Amino acid sequence: MLLARLQNNDRSAFEEIYQIYNRKVYCFILRYVKQSCEAKELTQQLFIRLWEKRMSLSLDKPLDAQLFVIAKNLTIDGLRRRNSILNVEQKYTDGHTYIKNITEDTISYRELQRTLDTILSTLPSVRKNIFLMSRNGFTYKEIAKEFSISTKTVEAHISKTLKVLRTKLTLLLFVITALVFF
Repeated sequence: MLLARLQNNDRSAFEEIYQIYNRKVYCFILRYVKQSCEAKELTQQLFIRLWEKRMSLSLDKPLDAQLFVIAKNLTIDGLRRRNSILNVEQKYTDGHTYIKNITEDTISYRELQRTLDTILSTLPSVRKNIFLMSRNGFTYKEIAKEFSISTKTVEAHISKTLKVLRTKLTLLLFVITALVFF
């Protein structure tokens, strides 16, 4: 059985699964996200997650059903992220179109991503990894198990990370606003 082989760390089983399901999963995700590059990225995330969570997969359920549940969850998360970004952009531009033009010229999405990466790189590695896992769909319980800590500790790490991000991004927004108006 392919799933049992996968759970025994058989890389050839993983490759077989990839060959069998890669295109099917990609097409499934593409139907919802409508963008090829996003569908490819989410498909890659699915196979990464499959390898990482291979031990928690059920031998009693069909592999394809489990894969498509993961695909559905990743797709929903991806669409939520996209909608969240669009909502923030819309709220920001509704009342601030004069700032939008200047901001678009000076700060791109990639620069913001680099800023986030820079902020995250200042965090202790465990806290950073816990935060990234939480943003990649892992539950607090799964993260706690991975790091052999309590779920309350996971919650505290994530809370502290969000506080750092809020503080530093608010400061960045203040600086940008000050540059625009002065």
